[in-house]
Amino acid sequence: MIQQKPMYTPTDKETGKEKLQDFLNMLPILLIVAGILGMLISIDRFAIAVKPAMDFGDLMDKYAGPGDHVEGRVLYTYGCFAESSIIHAEYGRKTGETKSRYYYAVPSADGVMILEVPLRYYDTMETLTEETFEYLNGGTEPRVNARINGYVVKNDSESLQRMLEEYLATLGLSNQEIADMGEAYIIKQDDVMTQLRNLFAGCSIVLAAGLVLLLVRKRERLAVFFGKSKKNLSPEQEARLGNMLTQIFVDRKVILKHVASIMAVGLILASLVCYFESAQGYLAGSVILAYVAAVLLGLFPLVGSRDYIIFYEHGMNYCGEAFLYEESGYPEFQVIPQKNGKVTVFLKLKNRIFNVSNMENFMEKYKRAYGIL
Repeated sequence: MIQQKPMYTPTDKETGKEKLQDFLNMLPILLIVAGILGMLISIDRFAIAVKPAMDFGDLMDKYAGPGDHVEGRVLYTYGCFAESSIIHAEYGRKTGETKSRYYYAVPSADGVMILEVPLRYYDTMETLTEETFEYLNGGTEPRVNARINGYVVKNDSESLQRMLEEYLATLGLSNQEIADMGEAYIIKQDDVMTQLRNLFAGCSIVLAAGLVLLLVRKRERLAVFFGKSKKNLSPEQEARLGNMLTQIFVDRKVILKHVASIMAVGLILASLVCYFESAQGYLAGSVILAYVAAVLLGLFPLVGSRDYIIFYEHGMNYCGEAFLYEESGYPEFQVIPQKNGKVTVFLKLKNRIFNVSNMENFMEKYKRAYGIL
């Protein structure tokens, strides 16, 4: 029997080859995470952007509800009734104020809707307001080209609704007419809707690339996890490897700790994302994707829960893949101490590196198998 002793290389940091190996092992996960996060950020407005847009002129005859995509030329407006500002303060005292957006009342099939207008469109909308009132007094149709690309959301601001009702009253509408209109929805203009649509598509490609790379690099582990890789090798491989010495399996307690920690962090982050998204009116797609992503990422370490290494006289079997020492080189080990008192252990062959830190009592069983004191 060959007595192969491990070659230790204790070090405080990984070598370039181990760093590259770690990076390549993590790359699929990084791509998958980046893809999911990008899709999470853009999914709601992607769903809106790909919807057939309702022409703004059709709002006079058709109902538009939350989530609808509205695009086209603004035909009429009753004027600006509110504005939003960013307050600048220093040491608790107001030092300035910058207007950020304006709110205009526009006619719709339900009576009136609120159009959110960015600062740069203010002059155009004011011109349209003048032309609208001239038209209502017997003049010509408004000619100014005020175009929007936006989406409809529910109005959660009581103060905005109150200011709209007060403004409509100044235009001569009765309290009953205003009450019959009900709560007005807001049309939010979104200059980045197209960019978010492209972001969603791009992140979908990144996610697909990550999944493909994961299948390529982790095919042995995935095969073992799904029961499609056998521990027993062919008779020819068994004969070349010699007698079996020991089997070492992954420590499942470590895997379960990884699952618990990743899923806990993922669910907390998903909850925070959904909280902020719902505050902005986006929720339906985000909440589903966020929690599904958190669960899937949390369960990912289970892929390695059935990992194993079988040592033979002349080689080893890693998750159904045979390595003959004469061809792949004899095992060497790199032991890297960690700050928490634990160690990271790499098993190195000529052209392969395996992180065996999660294997149960790996070094003790390896030494015992080869008679190493």
